[in-house]
Amino acid sequence: MLVRDEVDIVDVNLAYHLARGVDEVIVTDHRSTDGTRERLDALDDPRVHVLHEDGEAIEQAAWVTRMARVAHALGADWVLNDDADEFLWPHAGDLKATLARVPRTCSKLELRRLDFVARPDDGRPFYERMTARTTTDELGRPLRPKLAHRAGPGVAVGPGSHAVRGAGWRTCRRPVVTILHFPRRTLDQYRHKVAIGGATPGYEHKRIAAAHAALLHGELDAHYEAETRAEEGLDHDPRLQAFLSEKWEALLSTYGRSH
Repeated sequence: MLVRDEVDIVDVNLAYHLARGVDEVIVTDHRSTDGTRERLDALDDPRVHVLHEDGEAIEQAAWVTRMARVAHALGADWVLNDDADEFLWPHAGDLKATLARVPRTCSKLELRRLDFVARPDDGRPFYERMTARTTTDELGRPLRPKLAHRAGPGVAVGPGSHAVRGAGWRTCRRPVVTILHFPRRTLDQYRHKVAIGGATPGYEHKRIAAAHAALLHGELDAHYEAETRAEEGLDHDPRLQAFLSEKWEALLSTYGRSH
């Protein structure tokens, strides 16, 4: 997992995935200044391994590739290249059991992505509010899937984890794990994400680039507020809401983090 200034969600992400069958988490923190790095460094959990990057430019593919190779060195069977705002949802059982059922002939697994849209911030956690999602981007194009892959010493992960080399040739496209993506949780959080993304060398993300242009022209807040009111073309999906609303306190207890 690659993070920068994700203090509002990093605890939830780690607790969720450790509870859903993930054995080890490798995190690279890139120049966080909002308390994310301190929270990660204070963890007392041997399953979480934290790396630091302090250079100005982001080298996303290189850092994710390094984390994938660390996972192999730790004895991983599968590697899930996750972001702090992404929650991997297994369609049956937990993630470990789901990946164990993938045929040995498959070396990569296609992960469908669902984007959950901004909803009004009423003080509740993001997962309580954000239950409307889409399968397309702003231009109506299907969201590009990411890839999970079997661990290996020579794996190379491409930008955005949309391509992987060195893990074998066959990709399984069975819908067994879906990515639930929550990029715009509050206006302040999203405005900050856009500001640092647009100003970071090497951050080549078309949606953030467009949002950064809107920010510079004073249009980002209006775009965000319009999204919070949108209903057309959206599907109601309360999976994460139901899971975390029921289990969050127990997850925190198991995970060992007190607030």
